[in-house]
Amino acid sequence: MLGLPEGVYAFTITTFEYREIDSQGHDTGPQMVWLYAKWPTNQARNCYNRRSPQRGALMNETPSQYMARILGNVQGKDPLTVLEATPRALSDLTTGRPESLLRRRPAPDKWSVAEIVAHLADVEMVVGFRVRLVLGAPGGPIQAFDQDSWAAAEKYNDVPVSLATQAHAANRALNLRLFRALSPEQWDYFGIHSERGQESVRKMITHLAGHDLNHLRQIEAIVGSARATA
Repeated sequence: MLGLPEGVYAFTITTFEYREIDSQGHDTGPQMVWLYAKWPTNQARNCYNRRSPQRGALMNETPSQYMARILGNVQGKDPLTVLEATPRALSDLTTGRPESLLRRRPAPDKWSVAEIVAHLADVEMVVGFRVRLVLGAPGGPIQAFDQDSWAAAEKYNDVPVSLATQAHAANRALNLRLFRALSPEQWDYFGIHSERGQESVRKMITHLAGHDLNHLRQIEAIVGSARATA
């Protein structure tokens, strides 16, 4: 597929089986779904060469390795406690910092603080939507997204950091209200992620907490490096 000339279309057909849950929470048995996609080869190549949460760096992990690393950040911690603490941590790390610091990339292939915060705001919307999607239609598909395409399209580095932190905090508050109200059964509802396979509500929420910690460490490193050189 990746050897095709530019402008030629590549085709992919994917199948997956999932368990459908009806409105009463009953398992209606295995369902088979066929997904057909037509890609311009430049898009297919970009999709194949998945990029990491650090801008521009090619991901050297499989989806399962990535999930294991991010989930490992939350080992021994309560995910909801982590999620509740993140907005304050973001505010503390960014408030009063010079714009030059917030928008400076530590390396050409790394995101700036502003880009990381804008990414966190987007992810909060995405995960909130995915959880609601699964709660409303358990067993259905969950679409992946290309974070670097979003970063370029939205011009992450131009987004006011204060606006992104406020948006993140507001969506986080709404999501936490939902997460804390989930029944034990709802925590185990799942969807089928287009890259990572079956993902339960529990796994999505735990991953979100680990994702927070991953990016907070990156922001702390950028801010800490600026202090050390001041």
